[in-house]
Amino acid sequence: TQLHLVGQEAEAEVLAIDELTVSGELKITVDDEQLTADTSVIDVTTLTVNNGAKIIPNLTGLITAEATTIKLIDYTDEGVTLPSDVLPTGADSESAFIYNVTLSHDEDANAISATYARKTAADLGLNQTEAASFDAVLMHFSDNENLESAITGINGVDAFKAAYRQLLPHYSDGTAQQLSGLADMATGAVSQHLQIANAGGRRGGDGWLQQFGDYRKQDSSANGQTVSGNNYAISLGYDLPVYAIDALGLYMQMGFSSVNEKSADINEVKSESISYGAYLADTIGPLHYQLNASYGFVDLESERLINFNGVVDISRADWEATSTAASARLAYPILDTNHLLRLEAGVDYFRLEHDNYAERESVGNGFAMQVRGGESEKTSQFIGLRGGYRAGEGGDGVGIIFEPNYYLGWRTSDDFTPYSATANFVGTPSETFRLESHIEPEDALDVGLGFAAHNDYFAFEFNYRARIADDEETHGGGVSIRLLF
Repeated sequence: TQLHLVGQEAEAEVLAIDELTVSGELKITVDDEQLTADTSVIDVTTLTVNNGAKIIPNLTGLITAEATTIKLIDYTDEGVTLPSDVLPTGADSESAFIYNVTLSHDEDANAISATYARKTAADLGLNQTEAASFDAVLMHFSDNENLESAITGINGVDAFKAAYRQLLPHYSDGTAQQLSGLADMATGAVSQHLQIANAGGRRGGDGWLQQFGDYRKQDSSANGQTVSGNNYAISLGYDLPVYAIDALGLYMQMGFSSVNEKSADINEVKSESISYGAYLADTIGPLHYQLNASYGFVDLESERLINFNGVVDISRADWEATSTAASARLAYPILDTNHLLRLEAGVDYFRLEHDNYAERESVGNGFAMQVRGGESEKTSQFIGLRGGYRAGEGGDGVGIIFEPNYYLGWRTSDDFTPYSATANFVGTPSETFRLESHIEPEDALDVGLGFAAHNDYFAFEFNYRARIADDEETHGGGVSIRLLF
């Protein structure tokens, strides 16, 4: 048998019962604004709680304090004892998952009370980014009856984690990683062009164009969900010898990217970017060096679906960002005959800063967020071997040389500033938190395969490349065309 009592408004009279015997389940539901530790739900003259009986308290509201105590039962006749298992736990508990619940029996005051203490972020299974937002989430949800009911209606850890991870906009730094990849590709395109141009011989200025794209996947971890993304870009440039400098050039890159965080069915950020760069290449004895720098303008838009325990909405936003990239590369030829082999090393720098933005909701259930001052920065170093083999009729400027090639290298990032921004719910601007990524880049193996055909007047190359780390993989390819004009 069950008796379900719902707490009365504070100004109403307490329910008075002459005699109450609990043998089955006594459910007592209390709203956090209704009753306190000084006002019980029921006042019983004679109370008996038999073995096997359950007293099940349920708090329907959100408490903003660390803990609160609510008096459930006052009784008059003494001698009341409670079974040790009177409070259900685990799957049998109907209390909100965000609370640790304890029953206390004050035999001197003839009272039975329930204490609700907020669980820690670790108890709730939240990662570091989610934990930083928890106080702001509780404060915001406590002012919205639908959201308050939704969060207190979750009873298990898996359901809570699945719902909570949908609350935050992108924080994995996935978009910055995709745009950083585009900058690396542009620098690589310059290197490939210069290598082929030098092999074919220069007769003046060279124009070049390259199309490339890649797919990147980052596995889920304690600090975030699975992230996948792809990008595509077109770069075109022009360079020529200037005095004693082998090549001084300019280029432009137009890029597109899409990044998905698997925290929800829909959680995507798309970008369109255009960047302008300059490069210089020369030699010091046998040593080749190349310097690149670029500055870009990025348009971003996001869409995410939130389904928080049955409360559903779609949030969208659009905003702008700027990117800065720089690179320095060295190459030392080991073999330079038909067989080609050279040692390459360098450093790449990338920084992304985005404007403030606020999300717009389709329904208006209160999930929209405002994000301000977002930025991230990364410096990576690499070393590797690039080899190939030249075959064909060269030497007269017209004959075509065919060149299969490969690259094997190692990349590390020891100077990294993760994505960080200040965020708040649109409806609660005073409750801010740091929206920050705790995902660090991993050391990675770089592998590349390519095939080129060129002479003094044109060059064509197709290449495939991969970057492989423990929890991250990137696969991509490109097509490069060079013309003499």
